[in-house]
Amino acid sequence: MFRDNEDLIESVLTSLLRGDIGKETALGMLLDEMGRGGIVLVADAHLLDVGDALRRINYTMHTIPQDMSDAEIKNRLEGHVFITRNGRHFNATGDLIKYNYGLVWVTAKVKDAKVLAEKIKLALMRADFNGNLRQVVQVGDATFRRKK
Repeated sequence: MFRDNEDLIESVLTSLLRGDIGKETALGMLLDEMGRGGIVLVADAHLLDVGDALRRINYTMHTIPQDMSDAEIKNRLEGHVFITRNGRHFNATGDLIKYNYGLVWVTAKVKDAKVLAEKIKLALMRADFNGNLRQVVQVGDATFRRKK
């Protein structure tokens, strides 16, 4: 279901060879992905607009269909960071360890997808999911907090 780094590289090179993007754009896309450490973000179905905004700033994004149960979602999150407003169903330390995922719990009231995407980007950079994937970071209106 989720795209891995090989698929990203193939997509970038295919676009480059077709002439859809230039060398500088292709290099930028690959460097952006390297700088993010290959972390793949997964947005729940209620945050599709935020997922699109994060994708536009070069995050690798996937979405979860709306009809999936929490258990099905957890089974698909391995190695990824899940972004949701429904964090109370996904923040148990045991689940983070068992299913090997990170969580960005959006509590911010802001509705503008671009503004929320920037808040999430800042939280991702501060949290360093590459160093510690199994953590919960809350993104609220003022700032973000890590679960202790």
